Amino acid sequence: MLRFLTLSLLAMGMAWAASPTQADIFKLKSGGEIRGELANAEESPREKYIVRPYAGGELTLPAAVVSQVVHQRSVDVEYEKAKVKMADTAEEHWKMAEWCRDKKLDGNRETHLQRIIELEPDHAAARLRLGYTRVGERWLTLEERMKEEGKIKHGNRWVLAQELELIKQREADKKSQGDWHAKLSLWRKWLDGDKAGAARREILDIHDKAADDPLITKLKREKDPRVRELYAEALSNIGTPAAVKTIVEYSIGDPNRSFREFCRDLIEKHKPAGALPLFVKGLSDKDNAVVNRAARGLGRLGDQAAVRPLIDALVTKHKYIINQGGGAGSISPTFSRDANGNGGAGLSSGGGPKIVIRSLHNDEVLAALVKLTGQDFDFDVNGWKSWFAANKQEKQPAANARRD
Repeated sequence: MLRFLTLSLLAMGMAWAASPTQADIFKLKSGGEIRGELANAEESPREKYIVRPYAGGELTLPAAVVSQVVHQRSVDVEYEKAKVKMADTAEEHWKMAEWCRDKKLDGNRETHLQRIIELEPDHAAARLRLGYTRVGERWLTLEERMKEEGKIKHGNRWVLAQELELIKQREADKKSQGDWHAKLSLWRKWLDGDKAGAARREILDIHDKAADDPLITKLKREKDPRVRELYAEALSNIGTPAAVKTIVEYSIGDPNRSFREFCRDLIEKHKPAGALPLFVKGLSDKDNAVVNRAARGLGRLGDQAAVRPLIDALVTKHKYIINQGGGAGSISPTFSRDANGNGGAGLSSGGGPKIVIRSLHNDEVLAALVKLTGQDFDFDVNGWKSWFAANKQEKQPAANARRD
């Protein structure tokens, strides 16, 4: 029994002696630090630290002078041991930098690369690893090159000063739009309660251009006719290109007649400059109803610039699919005009549905022309064109025949 106990204690002593020492960073209250292996890891309570630095030797630190002990990873210990043995040459630092790259010790790797170019300023491989580019006789970092080009870093991008101003403005607008979305959501809730009057006043008092996109989004999702009109009126008050485009599109394309008229009234009231080309574009729509609605909008605008496009849209052709039973089907995307108002018809092969092209007289187009010009040539497209050409010629300033 005594022999067994003696052998057990001997085995335990051998295990303690063979146990690996612990590698740590010992941060001192004075501000410094010591890196090495702790030789007395088992001591408890802790009175001192016996440290064996990687460069050799042994230090004893009273526990009172140590503020923190940070355990090191095995790869960090391996690095520390190798570093104290290496020579301070470009070749040795390069080997260590490559080893650090394999071990993913990026910070240590950069330290060695920086030391290499201190020792050999023209060391191309180290320069390239650090992100330098050869420009003539100089090695420049990306930051140095960008600054020479007058660029500024914004986030992960290098941009010109002018572009940065635009980016910052877009970022500010995006934030402002987010704020408007929140406000509009709150006011929408008010509209269904006791604060409806306050909500209407708040919405109609919006003049910030950044509010146009949130209002457009709310309008697209809204079902209540009264709230839709409120949003449309707010958009017309803002008057941005996006707001005008939205109001015009609703005035010619919304399925609700009352809301279309409401939007046309808003356009007539404000007469936004960007509305005319949008209505003119509507004159070429494949849907004859849209053509006439666009013409009505142009008549409301009262702009003489709409006369010639209206003349071209007096008589338009639209392609229809006619079933064998004679009923009209859907309108195809094809749209065309005939200056003389003549049309034709094309038939599909076999016994399938017929495709018929119809020339249509557009009453709203004629009404807009009469309103804008005070003339009435009915649907005589050539008559209108002749009048327009003559009228345009009369308005041209007379040429100055005097020659000095």
